[in-house]
Amino acid sequence: MMWKPFLLFCLVAAAAASSEHGWKAGSEYKYQVRGRTLTALHQVANQYAGVLMKAQLTVQPKSDNVLIAKVNNAEYAKINEQLPAGWGTPIPSSKLSYHQLPVSSKPFEIKLKNGIVDELIVSKNIPTWEVNMLKGIASQLQVDTQAENLISSRINNKPSHGSVNGVYKTMEDSVTGECEVVYDISPLPQYQLQSRPELAPMPQLRGDGQLIDIVKTKNFSHCEQRPGYHY
Repeated sequence: MMWKPFLLFCLVAAAAASSEHGWKAGSEYKYQVRGRTLTALHQVANQYAGVLMKAQLTVQPKSDNVLIAKVNNAEYAKINEQLPAGWGTPIPSSKLSYHQLPVSSKPFEIKLKNGIVDELIVSKNIPTWEVNMLKGIASQLQVDTQAENLISSRINNKPSHGSVNGVYKTMEDSVTGECEVVYDISPLPQYQLQSRPELAPMPQLRGDGQLIDIVKTKNFSHCEQRPGYHY
């Protein structure tokens, strides 16, 4: 069984219901996108080969449930390195040679339903590989704090009214298929914020709300659907 924690970030819990999923119309959100696709016989050696990708993502909410997004300055670098700590081992920039990734950089629309990506609308001229890349990026914006796709589990403990703490399992769709995801939600401790300020680089935006720590762990060994890939 393979479990992979793939998303860790903080949200500002707003008092207004209209922004309960973290998006505020009229604002612009900018993200640094980092990704890696690697292959290895890690049971034999820590030699990994593959590509690293980086880009900038801009998101402008049209409403609470509709986002306009755009990917810019996409680049990739090939690697063939010893990664002693596994696939997530940091790689010094001195060992990387980035090249431009030929993406169209056309805006695309993300439609949400209770924090879950319901539709992705892209230009019909975008190639399949780029659409898959956009799906992968969009799936990172999914935050199912309402347990929209809850599945039965003895660990389920949804956040109740007046409390943000919760642990529960959902089935969540992404470019890798519809797979089991465990949500672990709790307030972000002040001591952790002091030791890792990068978790909330703009704490002034919390206003009267509360900084919330949301950890998603995806189980790739428990998927109902797996997409087929082709060249």
